[in-house]
Amino acid sequence: MEAHTLFHPEDDLFFDARRVIKMLRDPRSNARQVSRALERAPQLSEAINACAREHFRGRGRVQSTTHAVTLIGYRRLEAVVRSVAQQAYLALLDGAMAPSPALVRPPAPVSVDIQVAV
Repeated sequence: MEAHTLFHPEDDLFFDARRVIKMLRDPRSNARQVSRALERAPQLSEAINACAREHFRGRGRVQSTTHAVTLIGYRRLEAVVRSVAQQAYLALLDGAMAPSPALVRPPAPVSVDIQVAV
C-alpha cells in the first residue's frame, strides 16, 4: 500500500505562524532567520512589511523583510503574526477560505482484529 501525503504543513499559514512565534521566543534566533521563516508565508511577510512601512513612513524605506523585522521588533512582530493568523481563522469560520489541515484533525485510526475459526 502506498502512503499519500494529503497535507504539507510547510504550505500552511497557521503552521508558519506557529513556527515564527516559536522563533521569536527563542533567544538564539536572529532577524535573518525570522525573516526567512516569514518569507515562506506570503501573507505574513506582506503584513510585516506593510506594518513597517506604515510605522516608519517618511523616515526611510523598508529594504527587505529582515529590515522590517529589525525596525518593528519582536514584540510588535508577534502581535502582527497573531493578528494575521486570527484574521485567517475568522475567514475560515465565515467560509471565506478552505479549512486548514492544521486545524482539522483526522480521525484516530481504528484497528480491528478479526479472528476466523476454521
